[in-house]
Amino acid sequence: MAPRRGDDSGHRRAHRRRSSTINLKSWTLRDKARHVYTFSGDVRLAAGASVYIHTGKGRNTSTHRYWGSGAYIWNNTGDSAYLRDSAGKQIDSCSWGSKGSCTSR
Repeated sequence: MAPRRGDDSGHRRAHRRRSSTINLKSWTLRDKARHVYTFSGDVRLAAGASVYIHTGKGRNTSTHRYWGSGAYIWNNTGDSAYLRDSAGKQIDSCSWGSKGSCTSR
């Protein structure tokens, strides 16, 4: 997951680094304040592919998903993103400070 500085759309990118396709159905993405986005329907992420999760409203596609929030979720001064599978197991996380560089765990 990677933050993008200077972008007021408030989105995060999930990137598949493994060699197989996964289905993100019912997976969640959350921040430190426990705002939660749940992937609805089949969202297949192929090896090497990315999906962008936008904070605001829009039309979901295979590469862009929309949280539907009318407010900002990610803090510009620093935040963390946590990706969990449908069983609630944490799969990945990323934290960043005000300079926007991401440290994955």
